[in-house]
Amino acid sequence: MKKYIFTFLFICISLFLFSSAVYSEIIDLNDSNFQKEVFDKNSDKLVVVGFYNTTCPKCQIQTVVFRNLEKDSAVKDVKMVMINGIINVESAKSLNINGYPALVFVKRGKILEICGLREEEALKKLITKYK
Repeated sequence: MKKYIFTFLFICISLFLFSSAVYSEIIDLNDSNFQKEVFDKNSDKLVVVGFYNTTCPKCQIQTVVFRNLEKDSAVKDVKMVMINGIINVESAKSLNINGYPALVFVKRGKILEICGLREEEALKKLITKYK
């Protein structure tokens, strides 16, 4: 019986350790920290900004895609951030974001691309393109 308990605990701990590997933690932004976190001209790191609205079904899909990519090595060394564009109106206005979800790719303080909803593989391709 002790052997089975030990095996069970070993499997649970292993699953926890391997499933929790996060390459890029998603940061939630607001109007007060948006400019500083996204438009750092001295950083070579790609920043992917996800603008969302909590009542938007497509935004919920985009959030799931972002969360799935957190654990993907393709986003290693990429800063992934999300911001509610309805609550943080100034940040959305500053980039002329009118529809949600919206993705903004920024590097060295410059906007590289603004686009809408992307599936996981398409988003990884864009990240690889700009990384």
